[in-house]
Amino acid sequence: MPRYPNPMKSGHQQRQRRYRLRLAARRAPEADSVDAALAAATVCYIDAINDGYMATSTEPTAALLMRAALNLLVADGYDRVEALAVLRRRLTRQGRRDLGQLTERSRIRARMRRP
Repeated sequence: MPRYPNPMKSGHQQRQRRYRLRLAARRAPEADSVDAALAAATVCYIDAINDGYMATSTEPTAALLMRAALNLLVADGYDRVEALAVLRRRLTRQGRRDLGQLTERSRIRARMRRP
């Protein structure tokens, strides 16, 4: 369903348009494009596992998923350097203040063990 512009928020809308034009000029993805690429890479990884493939021991799963997401973003026309910068920002504690809380809520560490 389309969202219609709210005349009360025209200043914010103008800033957002300028921001998106700057991103487009640099061929840099927005965070939602990076999130979608990571989700797609995860689906591809699960599909490969279901088809009997296994990740090699030389490349950790996280690196494999990041590389796949980066390849998807580049295939969509984004600049590799810009896409990698946004990927790192989305996936590190420095870029995500909520990562600790998100990790805790996901309870993922309960299903993992330290080497």
